[in-house]
Amino acid sequence: MTAHHPKPTDVANVPVAVIGMALRLPGASTPEELWRNVAEGRESVRTFTREQLVAAGIPSSDADHPDYVPVHGVIDGIEEFDADLFGFSPREAQLTDPQQRKFLEVAYEALEASGYMEQRGDNRIGVFAGTGSNTYLLRNVLPHRDIVADVGETASLIAAEKDHVATRTSHRLDLHGPAMTVQTSCSTSLVAVHMAVQTLLAGDADIVIAGGASIHVPQQTGHLFSPNGVASRDGKCRAFDVNASGTVFGSGVAAVVLRRLEDALDAGDTVYGVIRGSAINNDGARKVGYTAPSVPGQAAVIRAAHAAAGVSADSVSYIETHGTGTEVGDVIEVEALKEAFSPSDRAPASCVLGTLKPNIGHVDITAGVSGLIKAVLALWHKQLPPSINVTSTNPELKLEQSPFCINRSLRPWPQGGGPRRAGVSSFGLGGTNAHVVLEEAPPSPRRRESAPRPRLLPLSARTTGAVEAMAARLESWSDAHPDANLADVAYTLQERRRSYQSRMAVVAAERSDLREQLAHSLPRAAVRRPTIGFMFSGYGDQSPGMATGLYAHYAVFRDAFDECAELLRPFLGVDVRTLVCAIPSDFVAAQRALDLPSTAQPVLFSVEYALARLLMSWGLQPKAVFGHSLGEYVAACVAGALSLPDALRLVVTRATLLDGVGTGAMTAVLADESTVLTELGEHLSLAAVNAVGSVVVSGPVEPMEAFESRMAARGVKHRRLSIHVAGHSSMLDPILDSFRTVALGIDHQPLRIPMISAMTGERVEKDARLDAEYWTRHLRETVRFAQAAGHAVALRNPVLLEIGPGHALTHLVRQAAGTRAVTAVPTLPGRGDDVDPLQAVLQAVGDAWCAGAEPDWRALRLDSDPRNAALPGYPFEKQRHWLDAPRGAAVPHSEAPPLESSSVAAGVEERAEAGSVQLEGSLSEEALRERAEHDVSRIWIALLGLTEVEPDHNFFALGGNSLLLVRLIARLREDLGVSIPLRVAASAPTVRAVAALVVRAQKERHA
Repeated sequence: MTAHHPKPTDVANVPVAVIGMALRLPGASTPEELWRNVAEGRESVRTFTREQLVAAGIPSSDADHPDYVPVHGVIDGIEEFDADLFGFSPREAQLTDPQQRKFLEVAYEALEASGYMEQRGDNRIGVFAGTGSNTYLLRNVLPHRDIVADVGETASLIAAEKDHVATRTSHRLDLHGPAMTVQTSCSTSLVAVHMAVQTLLAGDADIVIAGGASIHVPQQTGHLFSPNGVASRDGKCRAFDVNASGTVFGSGVAAVVLRRLEDALDAGDTVYGVIRGSAINNDGARKVGYTAPSVPGQAAVIRAAHAAAGVSADSVSYIETHGTGTEVGDVIEVEALKEAFSPSDRAPASCVLGTLKPNIGHVDITAGVSGLIKAVLALWHKQLPPSINVTSTNPELKLEQSPFCINRSLRPWPQGGGPRRAGVSSFGLGGTNAHVVLEEAPPSPRRRESAPRPRLLPLSARTTGAVEAMAARLESWSDAHPDANLADVAYTLQERRRSYQSRMAVVAAERSDLREQLAHSLPRAAVRRPTIGFMFSGYGDQSPGMATGLYAHYAVFRDAFDECAELLRPFLGVDVRTLVCAIPSDFVAAQRALDLPSTAQPVLFSVEYALARLLMSWGLQPKAVFGHSLGEYVAACVAGALSLPDALRLVVTRATLLDGVGTGAMTAVLADESTVLTELGEHLSLAAVNAVGSVVVSGPVEPMEAFESRMAARGVKHRRLSIHVAGHSSMLDPILDSFRTVALGIDHQPLRIPMISAMTGERVEKDARLDAEYWTRHLRETVRFAQAAGHAVALRNPVLLEIGPGHALTHLVRQAAGTRAVTAVPTLPGRGDDVDPLQAVLQAVGDAWCAGAEPDWRALRLDSDPRNAALPGYPFEKQRHWLDAPRGAAVPHSEAPPLESSSVAAGVEERAEAGSVQLEGSLSEEALRERAEHDVSRIWIALLGLTEVEPDHNFFALGGNSLLLVRLIARLREDLGVSIPLRVAASAPTVRAVAALVVRAQKERHA
């Protein structure tokens, strides 16, 4: 859907939807966990022992100080990161500020939750974010001078500087909207939200991520209490309490995904809450000092937000305050609220004040967006959250003279006379204030109840382990959400999640099916650019109702089959739809009709033709087609060699003539062609060579019985087929002239898709024509399917779909492939298979996708109003990527060590000279190459942070980038004394290729 871009004249009061959220906060790694903690009144900060503090690097003088408060809000796993997923080398991940790394994770999860991790259409996604001070750089990175020198100053700065959090997120997630780093101290993330809203309203982006990250290294820390400071005396933030003495601090990362409400509703996004308006300002000099808060500034920003939202203060019934628990700060904030809400005739205690800081600590940069998420969740759950650590309200607040109150227990949020509304405040050190007005999401329109039917659920991740973890998460989520709409789950997985190489696909109609399918499915690795081939089944596996579901649900199949049925009606005198498009009332009679060639072959053609058209409409376009006996007529029609009326005319003629041939027999024999030919005698024919050691013999019944006796005597396995016409045998000779006459009247067109002929066993290229003589010979001669299958499996990364009932061709192709990698997939159940036809087709599409095909999921969709489901996020496969602070080393504060080690430059000439001496020796060509590969590998290991590399490893695939490539060239010059142009090195990105360049450059230098 094309995004709506508002004009400058219509941006006032345009609502913005919150469509996704993600976070890492003390005690919570998901919004659901945060809400559970808040609703239960849980305090999630941690208290550390002296031993823990000292082990983390806190000086013992601080840890032993009587006023040291060892309390901090911690988020787990800051040392870990899924570097491969985000394209980082191990070294780059080690150097990168953990705030940036965690923001990348949270941005990914938020986008995934919103349904826009997979970029489709022309959505421009922007990023507004900020981070706190990079304490990891000072304490952990800069002491490692050798590593910093290896990667170079520019790469080190990009990894460390807060300037890059937004742009790096856009780069790593491939987002094309505006990207801007925001810094306004502890109001940063709510200011980022405001700027994101303004960007959406201006039409500069369609979707925006807004948030922040603040991680203090080490997290096992605390603060020194000072009577005049802002930190708590007892390690508890007691906002609005009479005993409030300050705040506690914590680490946190959080982000929201925003979109214009109109666009979100049109797209079926989940709307958790609505931003009606927002505002920012600065106190200026209207306060006693730079760090002091200001009543006029705070009141003004709240009024401005109400004006931007087009709402009155009286309609707001909850305020998520800045609420730091400081004596001065809380009083000033409440005074500002009173001023912003006056004049008001609201009843006392009609607007609840709350703050997240007592639960998780003051998470600095992330505080504003964290409070926003809490308020959005309160609106979503329609509950007013409790404030903790309040035993007696501070009388200095004078709440009894205001409409405000403190809520101490979770309770329902009354509806009132309009939609529930909340305000969220965040005030930054230095005076930048932000306020956002929220409103509950509009009620979802009623949806038509969809009957249970099979749904295709594709799962994918970078690795097998991640897909298995994803399947386990989905199973748990399904158990926890028994009312989940399976159609929404399928839609979300198909169209709203990114596809990776490792894949799994299951088909389920109900939750019980889903659990069973997930338990028995295994991941597969998709190939790049697979070649899709259609192989069309022959006669023998047809059954009544074999198109059930397909005809009912998919218009493309229905239209194609209807066209065939109407063309066949004059010839057959029966509506074939009654046989296969639903389960007939008289199943036995229908099966009897389908056993007659005159009916069965036209019906099989119609089913296969309609199914091929359906699969092609789903984006599965064949690059080659072939078929077995009757199936080749469908292949030729789909490939353009025969029009549909002409193809059906030939098939009806063929079937009618076969009906008049008389009773014959066909026997499958597990023996090779040469063995069988010696036993055929005068009356039997070799009808088909299906595979090595698998043939079909055809002819009159009595000679066939004698042949079977001879095979039994020799111990050769064989099986009589349930076909009573001796196809491809001498019994057909009397009908060939009649068939040829009809075939001569057909308009034979050039092939538009290459076809592999099962008559000749050879490939027929595009633009070739199959004439009347070809089809006449095709009726009589041996089916060379084994040879045709050999050509099919030799296609580039073949994904072969068996179009028609049963899986005989699938088995034959897999047999022909031997050890070669090939995907062969049946699409319809055969006679006797207890499988729903729609389920079988969807599973075939899922299997093709697992192999690397990319279906058009929108074309596959049946539901008219699907919605994004809040499914579990990507299971990051994290590893420890961390530079430990040197034991006993002092943490640099004022003066950082140089980013470039002078010893590197000083030793260049010495190393180059050493290389010259070695080269002038009598080293062989192989020795030169081995030494160069060793030297290049050593440099790569240092730059990328790896333990080893192989000669054919690709620099960029290992996480290298253009900056590291520049450093690689510099290191080659410094260590080996050779100069290689950047463009040349970029075109030869393996160890082996770079080593070859080194050897060549050394030879040229000494020539």
